[in-house]
Amino acid sequence: AYELSLGLVGSEMCIRDRDKTIGFTNISLALRKALKELRKASFKARKWAILITDGEYNRGDNPIKWARKFDRLHVIQLGGSTRGTEVCRLLAYTRGRYVKVRNMDELFLAVRKILRYPDR
Repeated sequence: AYELSLGLVGSEMCIRDRDKTIGFTNISLALRKALKELRKASFKARKWAILITDGEYNRGDNPIKWARKFDRLHVIQLGGSTRGTEVCRLLAYTRGRYVKVRNMDELFLAVRKILRYPDR
């Protein structure tokens, strides 16, 4: 039996003025919350997750140390800069897959493929 938990964690929005919206992303917080949820599972299972991000964290500490606590962390990058790509690749390097997608259709396909074969 599988237990699937989906959630949005680690992101907050702040509107500075009428014309600018600034997004704050704390990937470390998201990973910590995901680990906490995985520990609540009613059965012993490998700790793996899918992180969907642009890789741009501007709050919290370096997320690499939290990524290493997962048995497998798959990272799907949607948007982002060169720095974001480097962060995403490093996060996935800790026993997971890295996929960069350009739109929501590609995102859906990437999630579906990972869910079908999470241990690849």
